Amino acid sequence: MLNRRLSDNQLGHLFGVGKNAPRAPELVLLDEVHTYEGRHGAQVAYLMRRWQHILERPLRFVGLSATLREATSFFSALTGIWQSSIEEISPKSDELIYEGAEYMIALRGDPVSRAALLSTTIQSAMLVERCLDPRTPRLSDSISKGAFGQRTFVFTDDLDVTNRLYFNLLDAEGRDSFGRPNIRAAPVGGLAHLRRTGISQLRYFAGQDWRTCESLNHQLTTRLVIERVSSQDRGVNAAADIVVATAALEVGFDDPMVGAVIQHKAPRGMAGYLQRKGRAGRTRGMRPWMVIVLSDYGRDRSAYQNYDLLFDPELPVRTLPLRNRYVTRMQAVYATIDCLGIKLQDAPTGSVWDDLS
Repeated sequence: MLNRRLSDNQLGHLFGVGKNAPRAPELVLLDEVHTYEGRHGAQVAYLMRRWQHILERPLRFVGLSATLREATSFFSALTGIWQSSIEEISPKSDELIYEGAEYMIALRGDPVSRAALLSTTIQSAMLVERCLDPRTPRLSDSISKGAFGQRTFVFTDDLDVTNRLYFNLLDAEGRDSFGRPNIRAAPVGGLAHLRRTGISQLRYFAGQDWRTCESLNHQLTTRLVIERVSSQDRGVNAAADIVVATAALEVGFDDPMVGAVIQHKAPRGMAGYLQRKGRAGRTRGMRPWMVIVLSDYGRDRSAYQNYDLLFDPELPVRTLPLRNRYVTRMQAVYATIDCLGIKLQDAPTGSVWDDLS
């Protein structure tokens, strides 16, 4: 919006641009600064510079992020402010309070068993959710008194995988594609009912032991409520037991009910991985679970062989490709449009973007 309205003499005043602006902006707040990375971050960096050039005055910037290494140099590149004029505010070691614990598990799908990695993630989601507290009106009323949550988030990095995981998980829980109980195909419940005590003793020797879930008062015949959050589906259903999500849910959403996070395949970036891991355990004293499901192939193989880095990740230093020719040529066009907008300040109201199109 800012990129287009800098050259709009009808709406530019909303951003302090033009003769109709009552005053210039004084403060710019950039939330989740670590998301401004790669070519997108470089485009935003040039946009901030163009904005300040049109205003003919510097702006004060405040950036927020919990996962940023060498924040001063990165913020200088993003905003165009001298690094010596930037102050970093972060907690000192004596200001932190350590309490609770977290459990981190790395799982590897077994290709010998001829089971798809998605099946491992589905089984993990069905089991982990039933290892948390059964649903109560308040966390304080739960069995663990809030030490373990009541909801699970499952993250993927591909929209197609998100959709397949969502619908397959619905089917595993005995529901149709609309989330309704599928009485015809699964009259007793989802696949979890096959793990009930007394069905078969042989499966205990194979590791299929879900008696802990029953000892926590989970009824294995009960169908879990599965929801999806992506660019297609907004908002989180308060009644959901498991939420299948993309990166759309990794920042800016604090749910005290979340006690477990499952990552399907190796994360694409450590900052995003930490943000996803931080969705669980939002209340003090909670002991969240972090489960990451890896395969033997591609990027996952390297991640599994160095799985300890996922338990204690080190954030890489972020840089912006400000000298990328693709970015600079595009910004040269934008700067030309800005120049035309300044020249046409006294023209009839309109947008240079619309005129050029």
